[in-house]
Amino acid sequence: MTRGGEAPASDTRQPSAAKLTGRAGQRTDRQRLAHASPSDSVAPSVDPLGPSAWSHRLPVAVLALIGCGISMYLTLYQWHITSGVWDPLFGSGSSERVLTALHLPDATLGALAYAVEALLAVLGGTDRWQTRPRLVLLYGLVIAGLAASSFVLVLIQVLLLHALCSLCLLSAAVSCINAWLGHSEVLATLEEEHIWQKWWS
Repeated sequence: MTRGGEAPASDTRQPSAAKLTGRAGQRTDRQRLAHASPSDSVAPSVDPLGPSAWSHRLPVAVLALIGCGISMYLTLYQWHITSGVWDPLFGSGSSERVLTALHLPDATLGALAYAVEALLAVLGGTDRWQTRPRLVLLYGLVIAGLAASSFVLVLIQVLLLHALCSLCLLSAAVSCINAWLGHSEVLATLEEEHIWQKWWS
């Protein structure tokens, strides 16, 4: 007994509400970490520039212009404006045989296709894969068509004509590279959730 008849104060104190809340939060954090999968700690690899970024499209446009220049040079021979074709690897005779075998202005068609490809590569903004899906899909058809036709023409040179054209092969390489560079934008557009609604809008 203390003076005045007061009972001695107990040393046991009730924990405060703030401490209880803190302990509960710590337990919740530990449970969340225990149930988290290893993949949750890895950030998804997303291209910060987007599939329609200029860094993806400008190389396609530049290569398309190079392909257009090659095709225009070959067109001069097919239209009998020049008397020969420069070929440092297989010789002029081999290239001339390739360019005259089909009796078609394929170099002219190639020049036009490359010009369209370059134009489609630079049209629209960096969000066109979402806002202008028709443009991107048309772009995809052009790059795929050029790559496929180039592949067929190379097979014709090797299997049927048994002659090769250096500039024709270079043009085919440009088409294949552009198809690879542009395919990611086309696929991103096709995977867009509301692609068909935007197609008809």
